[in-house]
Amino acid sequence: MSPIFNQIFENSPVIPVKIAINGIDSKAIQHGLDFCHGTIDKITGYEMDLLKFSSEFMITKLQAECIPFLERKISVENVCAILTIAKYNKMFSIIDACIKFIAKNNRTINLSTLPEDIRNEISSSIN
Repeated sequence: MSPIFNQIFENSPVIPVKIAINGIDSKAIQHGLDFCHGTIDKITGYEMDLLKFSSEFMITKLQAECIPFLERKISVENVCAILTIAKYNKMFSIIDACIKFIAKNNRTINLSTLPEDIRNEISSSIN
């Protein structure tokens, strides 16, 4: 399910393997691991962290599950964070949804939270 996890487990001389995952809610990590073992009903409420987790560990099926949830949950408060993650992970449908949302709501969104390269790239789309 994750080539990163596979590589870590195959190359680790010590069992159990300890992996440090920073910046992602521990419950989201548990839900992501549950997803890898077949439990797919625990995504709601953890979409952003699960997207980060799935991107970091290349869990493409989990990414695919998160995308429709995130497209429906784009808001003024989270659009920049979602766009940043989507852009760096080439999630084109989310990128498009975010750009459309920003174009409609650009007066109420603080675009300064976007990385400069993304801000510069989308500026022509939202003006």
